[in-house]
Amino acid sequence: MADEGPDVLRQFRDAVSYEFFIDGEPIEDATTHWNGIRRYGDTGHWHLRWEYATPPQSIGLHEFRVRKTFDQPLCYPDSTGEDKLWQGVVEEESTYDVITNDRSSTLVPSLTHEFGADPLDFIQ
Repeated sequence: MADEGPDVLRQFRDAVSYEFFIDGEPIEDATTHWNGIRRYGDTGHWHLRWEYATPPQSIGLHEFRVRKTFDQPLCYPDSTGEDKLWQGVVEEESTYDVITNDRSSTLVPSLTHEFGADPLDFIQ
């Protein structure tokens, strides 16, 4: 694995067009929310996070959705480590719960080199 992780993540990120939505509304300037590629702790894992602090939200359940569009088919490991052919449009969605009125949440989907792409991890 060594230092190939950053290059692999960069290639995956750059090969995909990402759109992010909260409650069906697109997040403007979404590509400006990528953090740098970093080693995950003391492991050989590399990750790249997209981190977004939501505007204050009302109490209740809110939807977060990511739409990935692959202009060219891309072979990349999935979460099991098996190679998967990614192509076309792939959508993933999750929800997050706001329990205090007008509270911001931080949404953090991440790419991890050894374990595949785009697990939706949320930090609130």
